[in-house]
Amino acid sequence: DGGFRAGQLVIIAARPSVGKTTLAVNVCYHAAKKDRKSVIYSLEMGADQLGKKLAAIDMGVDLSKFASGVESKEDRDKLDQGLRNVSALDIWTDDNSAHSITTIRSSAKVLNRRHGLDAVVVDYVGLLRPEDRRMPREQQVAAISRTCKLMAKELDVVVFLVCQLNREVERTRGEPGMHNLRESGAIEQDADVVLLLHRDIGGEDPEEVALIVAKNRF
Repeated sequence: DGGFRAGQLVIIAARPSVGKTTLAVNVCYHAAKKDRKSVIYSLEMGADQLGKKLAAIDMGVDLSKFASGVESKEDRDKLDQGLRNVSALDIWTDDNSAHSITTIRSSAKVLNRRHGLDAVVVDYVGLLRPEDRRMPREQQVAAISRTCKLMAKELDVVVFLVCQLNREVERTRGEPGMHNLRESGAIEQDADVVLLLHRDIGGEDPEEVALIVAKNRF
């Protein structure tokens, strides 16, 4: 009876470019291979980019080659095949960058009613449009966190909320903790599971990423 459970709020947090979105997309991909249904609300990345990430996971393609312009014909053929493969999976993507947490909740309700969801990914909290711009940022984030927790219970799904860690992690160069979550302690309180990604740039392998389970209520 392991794994993520319906009703859970799971936080995935790291500094920029460490792999927050990649981890969330990996979870959705492997869940879809087990006939689970997910929706990814991406406020930073376009639906086409998410599709390529999924295709790269499916076929084991290194997307950095495409960014550098050194990909081979075999890489392109694999990516094309991956795109065809993932199009058959039950993963919906929504790249509307004007979303607030309320509009995401409404959209997820509709999808859940029509198709029956197992997971919702919100990527990421820092780009969500605030409901009330006059409200202090800490209160805005607390409201987002609380709504995500309510959505998980209301829809009986796992909600993955992607967050950034503060700059203190880079200054100390030590492993991050929950106190490094940006802008609100409410996230730490509401979360059932907190996953922190850490890359030690000055370490032996700068590409190695540690996955730290900072909180697990179960």
